[in-house]
Amino acid sequence: MKAHIELEEASEIVGRAASEAWARRAAGATEELALGDAVGRVLAGDVRADRDQPPFDRAAMDGYALRAADAAGERQRLAVVGEVAAGTAWEGELPAGAAVAIMTGAPVPPGADAVQMVERCRELGPAAVEIGGPVRAGQHIAPRGEDLRAGDVVARAGARVEGLLAGALASVGAARVPVVARPTVAIVGTGDELVDISQSPGPAAIRDSNRYTLEALAHAAGARVVLVERVADDPAALAAAVARGLRADVLVLSGGVSAGRYDLVVGALAEAGVSLAFHKVAIKPGKPMVFGTHPGGLVFGLPGNPVSTFVTGVLLLAPALRALGGQGAAWPRALQARLLAPIEATTERTTFHPGRLEVAADGALAVTPVGWNGSGDQSGFARGDCFIRREARSERVEPGERVSAIVWRWPW
Repeated sequence: MKAHIELEEASEIVGRAASEAWARRAAGATEELALGDAVGRVLAGDVRADRDQPPFDRAAMDGYALRAADAAGERQRLAVVGEVAAGTAWEGELPAGAAVAIMTGAPVPPGADAVQMVERCRELGPAAVEIGGPVRAGQHIAPRGEDLRAGDVVARAGARVEGLLAGALASVGAARVPVVARPTVAIVGTGDELVDISQSPGPAAIRDSNRYTLEALAHAAGARVVLVERVADDPAALAAAVARGLRADVLVLSGGVSAGRYDLVVGALAEAGVSLAFHKVAIKPGKPMVFGTHPGGLVFGLPGNPVSTFVTGVLLLAPALRALGGQGAAWPRALQARLLAPIEATTERTTFHPGRLEVAADGALAVTPVGWNGSGDQSGFARGDCFIRREARSERVEPGERVSAIVWRWPW
């Protein structure tokens, strides 16, 4: 087991382990859902078009469908022999010298090979129209199969069902789609000091807030929380909780991972047969954490301090959960932003300072450091929407300088 490794090496180890775990679970980790229930989920297979799109030559404008040869000049009078609206079809074939009023989205009548927009036409009573030309063949017509042919792939495995893609799937009749089953997560909070949030804590107790932070991170990453427990600093109770948690794809523990007398997690994981990859990462906040694997999945032992739990959860846990859900181990997005207030020099560890992003008056992205009081101050840290990353042993940064901001909150 490695100790005191850099964040990049930790990310590489976690990413590789998550990819291997995904490869093991991929074949059986699928389910079929109604399209409406699949929004936000990842496709487990390709979805193909059931028919051509458009399924017929379709009018792209309101206007008149005609034969282009009948409107080759500047002005041409044509007989109006009917109308076709979206959802209806013209019976028979359009004769030469005639036009049909047509609405956007309607099938172009057989025999017609162009549409002239209504703005270029002048009605001459109910049965005639003057066409402004010249008109070319194919004008304002979306031909059958222009977008898709029957059997074409509309969305590939790995795509996330959201926004317009959901509409595209609906347009090809994908009433039910195969999706990746959400990875399961077990959360175990450790510590004699923890009480339920509904309780009034005693003078030496604190409410178990990390549970809710971790549940929120898991849900946002597309995972399903199947177990939540809180255990005291007791080896037997911890061992039993670890055994239960290892049934999930990912076991996450908070607290008990440092080097104190009551930090029992590392020993409990080793006793349970977890292969420990590293212990302690050179970041601030979040140094005391452990990561390991076992045949059933991944194990994270995160620090007990609330901000440290959150930082390590965003940087390492959430990407692993996304990978196990078929989304790939995507690391948090980093942006370059102009600093609006100074940040002091850092220590020997890479430091993550809370920040709040904005678009400055000149249109550039800017970030303001958020004041906070260390790894226990989750209320202060929560006022931000990003981490300002500062490398180890960096000098003080002044306003106007560029910094790296790692986004953890929408919309950035």
